[in-house]
Amino acid sequence: MEKSISQKVLEKIKQEKISPKSRWNFLLCRSAVIALLIFFLFAGAFSLGIIFSIFSQFEVGRIVGRPHGMGILFLSLPFIWIILLIFFAILAIVEFAKTRHGYKYKTTYVGGIFILAIIIFGAILYKLNFSDNMENYMNKNFSTYSQIVRTPEKVWSQPEEGLISGEIIENKKEKEKIYLRDWDGEIWEVDYFQALVRPKVKKEIGEKVKIIGKKEDEYKFRAQEIRPWNGRQMHREK
Repeated sequence: MEKSISQKVLEKIKQEKISPKSRWNFLLCRSAVIALLIFFLFAGAFSLGIIFSIFSQFEVGRIVGRPHGMGILFLSLPFIWIILLIFFAILAIVEFAKTRHGYKYKTTYVGGIFILAIIIFGAILYKLNFSDNMENYMNKNFSTYSQIVRTPEKVWSQPEEGLISGEIIENKKEKEKIYLRDWDGEIWEVDYFQALVRPKVKKEIGEKVKIIGKKEDEYKFRAQEIRPWNGRQMHREK
């Protein structure tokens, strides 16, 4: 008489000496899946928060208004963070499918929920200045970071496009000129006669600013507008 499927399975188990996994093993695996899911969600939110931080310092509206503004903006997109955001969002969706009830939900539904969660948590990290602090930390402590990501310092260091930034080292009020040390250590003479100087700009030594204007000569610049360096303050300023 032909053996039943259950008998064949039992014989297979005996032959290969397969033993059932303990309850703790299942709990450990389930916990690992949940931990990875939370990590991927946080990593996605972190990436989005960094994107928010970078864009707030770019001052998109000001850059787009320049002659080659759209080109500057496109080349300045933080592609590495955008790729990481998409990567971690996909991993979170895949990891959720491994959870106990993950198979019950459609991928599009889960994806929508996770994207919403990433946006909310990313905005929270940005509002709490966590993203700003981390972006500044990476920019200062990892030399390769500024090579991979087009930082606000690089975006606002394009004198040929009418954008310079750096630290004020001298202010000659009687001549309405300031001397600015850019991020590469070069000294610029900036004429701010008739320039729009934002209220938060004090033109004090050591103050960091962004300047919109026109390059007139080698390391000479005529300012049209001077704005404080801190991106978020500028973004909110009217």
